Amino acid sequence: MRPEPQLATLRRPHAGSAPMAQVLGGVCLAAALAALLRPPRRHVVPAHAGTHAEHAATRPPSHPHHRPVVPAHAGTHTEHAGTCPPSHPHHRPVVPAHAGTHAEHAATRPPSPPHHRPVVPAQAGTHAEHPATRHDASLVAARSLHHAAALLALSVLLDSAIEHYRGHFENPGMFAPLAASLAASWAGARAGHTRANGTIYATALATGLAGTAFHAYNLARRPGGLCWQNLFYAAPLGAPAALVLAGAYGLAATRVASKAPATLLGMPSGRALSGLTAIGIAGTVAEAGMLHFRGAYHRPAMWLPVTLPPLSVAFLLRAASGARDRLARACLGLTALLGVAGVAFHANGIARQMGGWRNWRQNLLSGPPLPAPPSFLALAIAGRAALQLQERGRMR
Repeated sequence: MRPEPQLATLRRPHAGSAPMAQVLGGVCLAAALAALLRPPRRHVVPAHAGTHAEHAATRPPSHPHHRPVVPAHAGTHTEHAGTCPPSHPHHRPVVPAHAGTHAEHAATRPPSPPHHRPVVPAQAGTHAEHPATRHDASLVAARSLHHAAALLALSVLLDSAIEHYRGHFENPGMFAPLAASLAASWAGARAGHTRANGTIYATALATGLAGTAFHAYNLARRPGGLCWQNLFYAAPLGAPAALVLAGAYGLAATRVASKAPATLLGMPSGRALSGLTAIGIAGTVAEAGMLHFRGAYHRPAMWLPVTLPPLSVAFLLRAASGARDRLARACLGLTALLGVAGVAFHANGIARQMGGWRNWRQNLLSGPPLPAPPSFLALAIAGRAALQLQERGRMR
């Protein structure tokens, strides 16, 4: 009697055994995000710094013929000459080279008659209201927009490289988004205000618009046209649209850094960027929801990208209308955290594929896309910069 043949069974790899490459990848991603989100260095304000009105109220009166000493940080002669009316015919301010604190000068001043009233210049105010401080706030917001553009362009670069490699670069135009996104990520990482950066961002925006048109044409010419089957498996519309956003954020950053107050499309920069970021998050949510629907939402964590970011969309739209809401920053923080956690979830999804990370050449193409979740982080950074510009607009 012939023995029955035994079928070979394929053993599924253990899901909990993450390879060293996955751990190193997570460490490298965390280091890159920490370097990208590092806060800028702040200038230290000396302890005696305060309002001009406070110093004028606390210093003792001086003699009518006394020549007050103006410290070095008090501003230029042209500013004081235009704002301070003359108090005495013989009054001539003296600016010493060793300008010190107000306490040292106050101690050396002789008393004056009680009718003397110190003159407070017109531009007197707190340091937070000083034009230089407002310009520094604009530079911080512009740097955040540069970083958001760099991270978004980097996400497009990696995603388009994987997807176009899977398409064997059949069309020579598939190399264009790689070059444009690489240049945009480099320009955003430098975060400088140069003419070359504006050209790079404009090129990235134009490349994204052309890519969106190509993907829409590819979707329309497939059998069935615009249907769910083609939306699931045809060229994605969200990838080139993300490159459009990266170019738009870069151009907005150069304008915010060069002009104060900056306007975008005839609107205040903060409100315009809040509306743009809300549209970007809404599009990313739509794409994530469609692809997770293709995966049948087989894990509960797949519901997070379609539940948390819409809250940020609602608060950003409310901020774009001119309202002030502190919950917008909290929702954007959760969206940024989701962008970091999404990379870990997708890496775990690749590890659960047949062969895990040992078969990375195939699983990177067929598994969940690793470069997709960081787009939430980039949009959250841009949203916080938009809220910061709105706060600066209210302080003016």
